[in-house]
Amino acid sequence: MCEYDATGKSAGDEASSTYEGRHISVLESELRHPYHSDGLVDKGDPVIHTVGTGHIVGVAFKSAAVATDKIAFDTEGIWYLTVLDKNDDGNSAVAAGDEIFINTTTDQTLGGTLSKRRDFETQIPFGYALGAVSNSGSGAVCAVKVHNSLYNWDFYHSNATATADDGMSLTITDTGTGTGMGRGLYVNYIQNGAKTGAGEVDGIAVDMLLEKACHYAYPLSTYIATSGNPDIVYIAGLTSYIDDIGTGTVSTVYGIDNQLNMVHAPTQSAFMRCRAQGGTPNIVFLLAGSPCATYLFQGDNQYPFVKAATSGSSAAYLKCYFDGAEYHIPLYA
Repeated sequence: MCEYDATGKSAGDEASSTYEGRHISVLESELRHPYHSDGLVDKGDPVIHTVGTGHIVGVAFKSAAVATDKIAFDTEGIWYLTVLDKNDDGNSAVAAGDEIFINTTTDQTLGGTLSKRRDFETQIPFGYALGAVSNSGSGAVCAVKVHNSLYNWDFYHSNATATADDGMSLTITDTGTGTGMGRGLYVNYIQNGAKTGAGEVDGIAVDMLLEKACHYAYPLSTYIATSGNPDIVYIAGLTSYIDDIGTGTVSTVYGIDNQLNMVHAPTQSAFMRCRAQGGTPNIVFLLAGSPCATYLFQGDNQYPFVKAATSGSSAAYLKCYFDGAEYHIPLYA
């Protein structure tokens, strides 16, 4: 990759010629840019222009005197710009080829700054470094290839190898302390439109289609372990919490809803499997909270695991299968 030497250059100096179709003019008030005491964009500022839910990045051609000034900015090119040598973990040297992001917030210190930070909540892609910035934490002028890139989560990923592969991977190192909540993936879904008929909303939806032989198939898989033997109050492989559902008409509420379509009967099937991988759990089902459930389960004779008793004093019995034989648990009315 070619590199551009920044010796003798100032932030805002252009490093390449211009071409048609790269320049956009908008009102100064429609731009986000680094903070200045007058609140207006300066020539050479990296800028962001929001269009609908998308963003266009570039470099301003001139300074504004008032918020109603039309400001032209270049959406491409190679520019000498100030780049902070930081990533999401702290100081990090910038090398040619590193992806550069711009801060989208209005923070007076961070807003409009360029760096290697890539936190989705505060950063969007700006371009690529064509120079280097040492690991000092203060940043320096560096040649940047400006290029607008879209954050498109609807992407295609193909793996034709024989090894395991991730369509998308998030590596998160959380060093925060205190009582705050750490979340690897947070979805804030606000359903603000009435769904008619069989309308459905899913906070996270996973569709999996199996077309070849596969040993294990888990549309949703969780794994948790500890390192260093920390003290833990509560661990759950999967937790579901349904809060106040209001006073509207709600037909049914299920903490967990399992549905099986046994068109082709497998060798073994169950609505739920509980298997100990090590040690001996002391409880299979733990009912907690006050008040607790009124009934252990609901069923009648139409269900195959509940049968009316033909002898004895019990009204019905539950069918159980253990060690190759059927057993009955009597139920008394």
